[in-house]
Amino acid sequence: MTETDAKSDATSTEYSEVMKKKMGSTLTYKHEDGMNYAKAFDRIIVGSCLQTAADVDTLKNEGVGIVFCLQEDKDMAHFNLDLGPILKRAEEVGIKHVRNPIRDFDPLSLRRHLPEAVKRLAAEMAARPTDPEIG
Repeated sequence: MTETDAKSDATSTEYSEVMKKKMGSTLTYKHEDGMNYAKAFDRIIVGSCLQTAADVDTLKNEGVGIVFCLQEDKDMAHFNLDLGPILKRAEEVGIKHVRNPIRDFDPLSLRRHLPEAVKRLAAEMAARPTDPEIG
């Protein structure tokens, strides 16, 4: 394992331990495994945040028209994510990238902010009625 791989693994391990402690779960997150996602509804997939501009292309190939990001800046900084290239590529391929940060692992923040986030996502989707269903 290279020093970079070891550092990335340690970053994910630290993040997972905080998540398990705050959420009372056994879930883990391995950032170094790349973006992951799954189809939830005909026009919605859920998953981890985009990590690279290439992730935008992956989602475009799935038929995604909107990325609705709940990550806070501190979470992106924790994993050393550069949002600039992601936003640039999203614009180039016609994906709208919407940020609506909600504090990670905080049930109270989630209860306070999730209804407004869902309302905003519904409005964004309504503004793009011709986006296809996701494959």
